[in-house]
Amino acid sequence: MNYFYVFTIFFSISDLLDVFSIDLFLLVNQFLTRNFYLFIFFALICSIGTSIIKQMFSFYKFYLYYFDNYIEISNGILKI
Repeated sequence: MNYFYVFTIFFSISDLLDVFSIDLFLLVNQFLTRNFYLFIFFALICSIGTSIIKQMFSFYKFYLYYFDNYIEISNGILKI
């Protein structure tokens, strides 16, 4: 998996949790210092989830068309 995906996912989740006043850096630090095996399991689950989502996007071949007034998302079968 590309490291750019990992950083993008980490910082987007961090920004999302910042709205709810949850510090993701503090959570990761606590996982690393106290529960190393739980952190490894969590990282494995996250990497499996992101790879499944990436495979779904590449399988269905989503396309994004930008027009002046709207954006169209298409996968060859369904247009939104």
